[in-house]
Amino acid sequence: MRPMNLKIFLVAIVFIAADFVPCASARQAEEPPAERFRRAISDQLAFAERVALLESISKEHPECEWADDALWVLGEWARRQRAPAKMLYYWQYLMSAHPGVALEPYTRSLAVYERSLLPQVRRMLIAEGVAYSAEQPRLLEGKSGGFHVFENASRFNATPMVVWGEIAATYEMAGKPRLSLKAYRKALDRAPATGYWREIYTKRLEALQSKLAATGVGEPGVETPAGADAPITLTTNIDNEQSVPESSETTSESSRTD
Repeated sequence: MRPMNLKIFLVAIVFIAADFVPCASARQAEEPPAERFRRAISDQLAFAERVALLESISKEHPECEWADDALWVLGEWARRQRAPAKMLYYWQYLMSAHPGVALEPYTRSLAVYERSLLPQVRRMLIAEGVAYSAEQPRLLEGKSGGFHVFENASRFNATPMVVWGEIAATYEMAGKPRLSLKAYRKALDRAPATGYWREIYTKRLEALQSKLAATGVGEPGVETPAGADAPITLTTNIDNEQSVPESSETTSESSRTD
């Protein structure tokens, strides 16, 4: 190939690449949040890419039904990685932007959900007769699926209660009793009217109040956890993280009550 022809060839390649990049960006922007969420859950991408995809859902589609799922997954990944600061960051953002967070059936079919605290809480609520599963909307006195169920059982979304409970426990372990106190109050506000979870959060709240009173800190000046009452803006990605030990395989049940 003569030098002049080679120069023309290279210029043509540059123009083709320039045309291709905007098209790729446009495809990314047009990708529905549901598909973006599924790609992020897949273990085919590097962990930093998965995090970036989930963050992009919350930033670019804050009103869609997948925004709260994305933030919940980010916080759960951080919790399992024993990264409390990151967990607090994502879950406080979650509870500020989506105080009534309710996970989609697809999310509740994933391994990340099965390995979280929510299935255990759900089973306990069903056993207490406080809640019933989505597959059994009308339960009478007796047994179903190995659990006792009762006539007064009703639908109950445990996710807000559990998330605030974990935020509270994390602050307590970090030696932040006033922040923990506020989060426990929020967990208690979202607990069932009766049963184990109301009792346990009441006891934790009372114990923390006694501790604060004994140290002379008292109630005045209770701090507000970042993101508890005002929205936070996601501005950074989590970089240099190893992939979490989660699988994208779904479980046999595809529709559950949190």
